[in-house]
Amino acid sequence: MIFLYPNMMFEKTVDPEFLEEMIEAENMGNVVCTTKDARVKSVHPQKTLFRGWMKTEDEYTKMYGNLSSNGFMLINTPEQYCNTHYIHKWYSALYNTTFKTWFFDSEEYALSFIEKSGKMYVVKDAVKFGGIAATVDELKSVFASMKKYRGEIEGCISLREYHELDQYSEKRFFVFNGKVFSNGDPIPYLVHDIVGLVDSNFYSVDVITDVYGKEWIVEIGDGQVSGLKKWNVNTFYEIFKNG
Repeated sequence: MIFLYPNMMFEKTVDPEFLEEMIEAENMGNVVCTTKDARVKSVHPQKTLFRGWMKTEDEYTKMYGNLSSNGFMLINTPEQYCNTHYIHKWYSALYNTTFKTWFFDSEEYALSFIEKSGKMYVVKDAVKFGGIAATVDELKSVFASMKKYRGEIEGCISLREYHELDQYSEKRFFVFNGKVFSNGDPIPYLVHDIVGLVDSNFYSVDVITDVYGKEWIVEIGDGQVSGLKKWNVNTFYEIFKNG
């Protein structure tokens, strides 16, 4: 399997955020390459794992097509990437293990909902956390902040049921080819239970405990663009030893 890393913009060097990973992958005997090199060289079709920054559906689809034409076959198709990258794609499969969520395709519908509800919600778009709101004014403020710092609200608006959580309890697990991997933490049953429900070859699963001791899946994400958080780099690359 080839491991693919992003370049610095307009440069041939790898993005320094992924340099340690690239060195580790190479030291473990893997073939490594940068995205810039992959655009100008061809290989016999090989399974390829990208490690880089989050991409939109269009960006990933374009990258997937360009790389495939040169023999770099990304481990997840564009559809599989979206299955875990966007909450409205994975929520229906995992609704029993995560926070109750309502989706809206316009700000007006979300504002009307929160006005009638009078409850507190965690606000996200399809990918990232935006803030917490319980009133129309608070939700408008969150929307304004999301647009200011991101330029857009991506995919949809998500209002997630608010729970008091133990913020120090959050743990990240990875699922590769249907097997769950841990950074040394015990793997919760609810992570094993979702494996057959998610169409993806490589994804992350974040689990958190609320103040009453109940475990929840906070979110899942495509493993190629998921950060390591508390994972040791060597432990992370052990995942792919037999891949």
